Amino acid sequence: MHFLKKYPKIVKFTCLATVSFGAGWLYYQVKTTKKILSNALDTSILSIIEPTAVEKSKDDDFFVIDITGDPNRQETYLQKWTALKFSFAKRLLVLASSENRFLRKRAVRQLARIKKLESWQYSQLADMIDARTAVGLARTPDVEPRLFNNPPLRFLGHTHDMIVDVMKDFLVNLHAMSQHPCMGYFISKAFLDLHEVEKFGDDITPYELKNFIQTSEELLPTCLESLLHHASLGKYAKDIAELNGLPLLMEIHNRFKDNLSVTATICRIISYLSMHRNLLDEMYKSGWVGLLAQWVKHDDVRISIPASKALANLDCDEDPVYLQRLYPLHPSTRIVQTPKVDVVFIHGLLGGVFFTWRQRQRNQDPLGFLGKKGAPESLTQNNSTCINKQCTEKRNKIQRISDPQMREFLEEFETHTAYGCLCNDYDFVWEDIPVNTNETATGPYCCSGFKYVCMEKSEDECYTNCWPRDWLAQDCDRLRIIGVNYETNLSLWTPICPVEKVKTLEERSDELIEQLERVEVGKRPIVWVTHSMGGLMVKCLLNKASENGNKRIRDLYTNTRGIIFYSTPHLGSSVASFSQASALVIWPSIEVQELQKHSPQLVQIHQKFLRLIKNHPMKIVTFVETKPTVVSAMKFKFLVVEPDSGNPGYGEYYEIPLDHLGICKPASRHSFLYQKVLHMITSILEESGPDISAFSDDNFDTKAWINDVLKNAETQDKKENYTMSLVMKLQLCVQQVNSALEDTSQQILMSLPKIIRDTKNLNQEAAILKEKMAAVRSEIVKIEQDTGKSINTIEKLDTIKNELNMAKQGLHESDNWTILVNDLEEVFDSKNIENISAKIIGMQRSLQLLVNVSDYEDRKLQLEGLKNRLEAIASPAIVQAFTSSNTEQSSMFVRIFKSMGRLPQLLKYYHKCQKDVLLKKWRNQLEIEQDESVIQWIHNFYGIMLSNWHTQQKWFNQVFTNQNSCESFVEIYTDVLTSLDPTLNECIDAALKQVEDKLNFLFEIKQITQQFADNLTDVINQSPGGKLAHDKCLLLLQAVYNHLIPYTSKYAAYEQAHLMKKLSAINCMKEELSDTIQALGLSIPQIIDIARDAKKRCQKITENCGYCGLLIALRAFLLSYADQYRVALRQIDRNKRQEEDWGTFQLCLSLLQNTGEVLVNLQQLEKDLTGTILETNQIKAQFEYKFLLLSASDRKEYESLVRCVTEGTQLSLLDHVNNEFSKLCSDIHHTTYLVIFAPISLHLDVVQVPKTWAQFANSMHNDLPDYSFTPQEYITQIGQYLMTLPQHLEPFLFRDNPSLSCALKAVDQEYSTAGETEGALAHVFLTFIARRTCQGFCERILSICELSQAASRQLAHDIGYLENVLQDLGISIS
Repeated sequence: MHFLKKYPKIVKFTCLATVSFGAGWLYYQVKTTKKILSNALDTSILSIIEPTAVEKSKDDDFFVIDITGDPNRQETYLQKWTALKFSFAKRLLVLASSENRFLRKRAVRQLARIKKLESWQYSQLADMIDARTAVGLARTPDVEPRLFNNPPLRFLGHTHDMIVDVMKDFLVNLHAMSQHPCMGYFISKAFLDLHEVEKFGDDITPYELKNFIQTSEELLPTCLESLLHHASLGKYAKDIAELNGLPLLMEIHNRFKDNLSVTATICRIISYLSMHRNLLDEMYKSGWVGLLAQWVKHDDVRISIPASKALANLDCDEDPVYLQRLYPLHPSTRIVQTPKVDVVFIHGLLGGVFFTWRQRQRNQDPLGFLGKKGAPESLTQNNSTCINKQCTEKRNKIQRISDPQMREFLEEFETHTAYGCLCNDYDFVWEDIPVNTNETATGPYCCSGFKYVCMEKSEDECYTNCWPRDWLAQDCDRLRIIGVNYETNLSLWTPICPVEKVKTLEERSDELIEQLERVEVGKRPIVWVTHSMGGLMVKCLLNKASENGNKRIRDLYTNTRGIIFYSTPHLGSSVASFSQASALVIWPSIEVQELQKHSPQLVQIHQKFLRLIKNHPMKIVTFVETKPTVVSAMKFKFLVVEPDSGNPGYGEYYEIPLDHLGICKPASRHSFLYQKVLHMITSILEESGPDISAFSDDNFDTKAWINDVLKNAETQDKKENYTMSLVMKLQLCVQQVNSALEDTSQQILMSLPKIIRDTKNLNQEAAILKEKMAAVRSEIVKIEQDTGKSINTIEKLDTIKNELNMAKQGLHESDNWTILVNDLEEVFDSKNIENISAKIIGMQRSLQLLVNVSDYEDRKLQLEGLKNRLEAIASPAIVQAFTSSNTEQSSMFVRIFKSMGRLPQLLKYYHKCQKDVLLKKWRNQLEIEQDESVIQWIHNFYGIMLSNWHTQQKWFNQVFTNQNSCESFVEIYTDVLTSLDPTLNECIDAALKQVEDKLNFLFEIKQITQQFADNLTDVINQSPGGKLAHDKCLLLLQAVYNHLIPYTSKYAAYEQAHLMKKLSAINCMKEELSDTIQALGLSIPQIIDIARDAKKRCQKITENCGYCGLLIALRAFLLSYADQYRVALRQIDRNKRQEEDWGTFQLCLSLLQNTGEVLVNLQQLEKDLTGTILETNQIKAQFEYKFLLLSASDRKEYESLVRCVTEGTQLSLLDHVNNEFSKLCSDIHHTTYLVIFAPISLHLDVVQVPKTWAQFANSMHNDLPDYSFTPQEYITQIGQYLMTLPQHLEPFLFRDNPSLSCALKAVDQEYSTAGETEGALAHVFLTFIARRTCQGFCERILSICELSQAASRQLAHDIGYLENVLQDLGISIS
C-alpha cells in the first residue's frame, strides 16, 4: 500500500500497459485465426458442400457435432474450439476428395495444420481419409501421425516359424509367376526341404547366397534381400503385391523394428513397388502410407530417401514417377513454389546415392575400393562424430602448447573468433583449398570473417550422410535435387543376374535419359554434379540428347547450365588398364574395360563433348585428386585419375590434395569443394529469370508472350504462384530499366554542352583539312605530269637490267654445273650420302636456270641417273632406318628425297619395310603359337596390326611431315592383308576340317574380323586428316573381309548340313500311327524355331548377305520335314478300311491340322524373311556388307533377290515349300474323304443288287398306298451315318481352329469362300460328302436294268428319305 501511495503514476502506467497488451494479444489471436480460416479456402464453398449441423443431409455420412452444445450443459471455450476445428476438418476432407486438383491440394495443406484434437476425433478422421488424401498428408510437413490408421494385424498369433513358412510359400508362388532364375536359385538353397522347386545347377549362380542358413532368425532378412533384388527389376515388382506380399512385409517389419538393415531393405522394396501407382489403395490398406510418413523423417538416409521416393511416386496429384535409378533428395514434401533449377547428382564406379555424397570426417582412415563399396559402418546421423568433440580436441591442443605467450594468444584469438569480435578484420580461407589451378579458375577461396562465423554458428552440429540434401537445400531456394543410383562391378567374376543385361556406358546413358525425361528434367536449367564414372555418363548423355529428335530429350542438353566434375577420367585411367595375363585372372567388368587409359570410346565421347560446349557454352568446374587412393586391404596406393586425364580442357580446373574417394566429400560447409558448387548454383539461380528479349521486337504481342510464358505452369496452383513471381520479376526489371534510363539521361544531359563544343571544333578542323587536301592533290597532279616520261624510261632500263642479270646467273650456273659434275665422282666414291645429296641438289638448282640451253634434256637425264645412283647407295641405310624406326636417320632421308623431288619413292621404301615387318610377325606367330587355335592366331595378329598402326602413325607424323599418314597406312595394310603367307583362307580351311560346328566357328571368325574392321575405321576417323576417299577405305575393308567371301558363298551348304543334323535329332516316326501324328504336331514349334535360328545365324555370319543360301537351305530342310508327313499319310492309306472307321478319320483330321499349322507358321516365317530383306535394303550404311562379303556373281544374285522382293515381283520366298505342303493338304483331305465315304459306298452297292428289288415284283404291291412304304435298311444306315458326321467333326471344324482352316482353304476354293461363321468349314465338308453320296446313288440307280412299279415307288421313297436327311443337315439334294 505504501508503494501504491508513493508512486501512483507508475501504478497507473503499469495497469494501463497491462490492459493494452492483453487487448492487443487477444486482437492478434483473433486476426491470426481468421487469417488461417480465410487462407484455407472460400468459406462459402464449405457451406455449399456440406449442410449445417441443424439441417443434416441424407447423403452426409459424416458424424456432425453441434458446436452449440446442450443448453443445460456448460462447455468450456476450449471444447467448443476443438469441436469447431473437428467440424472444419471434416469439411476439408470433402474438398480433399474433389476433382479439382487445386482445391484438393489446398484442402490437404490446411488439414495438416489442424492440431490438438481429441484422440477419438483423429481416429474418426483417419477412417474418413482416402488413399490419395493420405499420401498428400504424408508429404506435408509436420503432419499429425494420428491422422493415419495403424496397420492391420494379418498374422496375429503366428510364431516366427510360421512366418518363415508363409514367406517360403510366398517366394515359391512368386517364382512360379515370374520364373526369375535368381529367385529359383535362392529357394533351392535357402529352403533345403523344398523338393518341388526346380533345382538349378552349380554352374548358374545368378544370386550369391550362403549354402546353409544356420538359424531361422537369419532366414527372413536373407529372404528380404532376395525379394529386394526381385523387386528391383521393374516388371517383377507388382507381382509382390498381387500375391498379397504387402501384409507379410508389414509383419516382418513389426518383428524386426530395431534392425535398421531390415528396415532399409523393406523401404527400398516399397519404393520399387511405388512405381506402380495402381497399387496405391492396397498399400494404404496395408498401412504403408502412415509408416512411410514416419520414415521420411528417419535419421538413416537408407530409409528416409527411399521413403521420400515412394511417397512422391504414390502422390497422384504430382505427375513425375521416379523409376529405379532416380531418388528425389529434395524436396521431400509437396512444394508450393516451382523449382527454378534441377541439380542431378551421379556417382561413380562402386558408388551409391546413399554413401557417395556423405560428409568427410577429418580424422577418418582412407577407404578402399574393395571394401563395402566405401560405405560407412552406420548411415545414421546420431552415430557420427560431432563438431563439439572437434572443438574440445582443439582446446586440448591449445592447452598442450609449451610457449605461454603463444598459448595466451591462441586462447584470446579463439575467444574473439567465437564471439565474432575479429570478424571484420580478417578473411577466412576455405578448407580443402586447391594446390594448383588453371587460368580460368576464379574461386572464391575465402570469405569474410563475419560470414564464416555466422556459418559456423548456424551449421548443424552433427555429421551428415547426404550433404546435397542437408546443405544445398538450406543454402539455396527453389531447387529440385535428384540422386542417381546404379549398380556397377569391378569384375565379371561377380555374380550377375541373367535377367539384367550387363550394360555399357552408352546403354546406361540411354536408360538414364529415359528415366530423367519421365520426371521432366530438362524443363528448367540443369546442373550436373558428378563423381568419377558419373561424369562420363553425363557427357555421353548430353552427346546423345543433342542429336535426339524429341524436344523433351534435347532439352536435357539445351537447358544444361553447369557441370561439376569430381575426378572424372575423361581419357581413362591407368588403374583400369591390365595386361593380358592380369585380365584373364581379374576378368574386368564392362565398366572397367571402358575406363582403360586412352580408350578410343572415351576419346571420341570427350571430343564430341568439347564440340558441343563450344556451340552451347556452359559453366564447367573440375576437381582432380593429387593423393593416391588405398586399394584393397593390402594398402596398395594408386593415383586413380591423373591430372592429364582429369582435365577436360575447358572451364575452371582445380587440383585438390585429396584421394579419389574423398574428393566428393566435403569436410564441412567451409570446404572449398562445397562452396564452389554452391557458388555455381547460386549464380545460375540469379541468371534464371523471365525472358524479356522479345519486348524489343516491332511486332511484339503481349497476349502471345503471356500465354507462352504460362505454358509450363500446368496446374492452377502453379499458375498463380508462377504469375505472382513473374509479376514481381517484371516489376524489378521495370525499376532497373527506369533507373538505368534515368542515369543515362542525366549523363547525356550533363555531357551535351561538351559534345556541342567538340562538334564545332571538329567542323572547323575538317574544313581546314579539306583545304589542305585540295592543295596536296593539285601538287600531286603537277608532279605526275612533270615526271611521267622519266618514269617510263626508268621502267625500260629496269627491264633490261633484269634480263642481263638472268643471263649472267645462267652463265654462272652453267659453269657451276660443270664444276659439280666433275666433283661428283669423287663424292660418290666416298659414299657420303649427305655430301652426294648436296651436290645433286645444287645441280638440280642449276638445271632450273638452264631451261633454255640446247642440251637441257641431256642434262636432265644425266641428273636423273645420278639420283638413281644415290638411291641405290642409300637403299640399305633407308631400309635399316625404317625397320628400326630411327627417327633421326629417317628424317634426314625425308629431307634429302623431298629436296630431290623423290618423296614418293621414299614412301614406297617405307611401304615395303612395313609390309615385310608385318608379314614376318605373321609367320613368327604361326611358328610360336602352333598349339593355339586359328581364331587366336587371327585375333592376336589383328591386335599386332592395330598396335603397329598406333605406334607407327605417331612415328610417321614425326618423320613425314605434311603427309597424310592415313592414306599411306591404308595402302600398306591393304597390301599386307592380301599378301599373307599362308593365307587366312588356308588356315581357316585346315581348321574347318577339324571342327564339328562349322557355323559357330565361322561366326567367331567373322566377329573378330568385324571388330578389327570397326577398330580400323575408328582409328582412321579419329586420326588427323582421317577423312579419306570412300574408294580407298572400301579397298581396305575389302582386304579385311576378303577371307570370308568363300565361306559366304558356301553358306548354303554349311547351313543345310546343320539344319539336316537338327532335323535328324527330331524323331517323329513312332511304332503307332497316332504317336507319329502327335509327334509331328509337337515338332512344329521346334522346326520353326530351328528355321528362325537359321535366320539369326545368317544375320550374324553374313550380315543378311547370305539370304540366297539361307533360302536354299530352308527349302531343303522344310521339304525333308514334309517327307515325314508323306510317310505318315502312306501309313494311313495302308491302314484304312471299307467299314466305318472313326479312329482313322480323326487321325486324318489331326494330320491335316498339323499340316495347316505348318502352313500358318511358314507364312509368318516368310513374312519375317521378307521384312528383314526390306529393312536391310533401307539401311544406307557408308560401306555395305554386300561389297565386302560377296563375290561379284553372288552379289548379283543377292541384288536380284532384293530387287524382286522390293518391287513385289517375287511374292513368295518359300514357294516350293508352300506348294509342297499345300499339295500335302490336298492329299490328306482326299484320304480323309475316302475314309468317310467308304461305308457309304459299301451301302450304296446294295442298290444295284437285283435281290434288293425282287421282293417288289408281286403285283399286289402296286396298289399299296404311299404311306405303306418305308425306307429300306441300306438307305437308313446311310442316313444314320450322315447324321453322326457333325458329331465327329465338332472337335475339329465347329470350333475356332486356325490351323485346320488354313489347311482346308489350301485344298479347295469353296473353303475360302465359306465365310468365318462357326461351322462354315464343316458345312462345306458335309456338302462334299453329300454331293458324292448323291452322285454314287445316281450311278448305281442307272446301273439297274428293270424295276417294277412298286420297286420304283420304293426307290422314290428311299430318295425322299435321303433328301430329308440332307435337309436336316442343311444341305440340298443334288
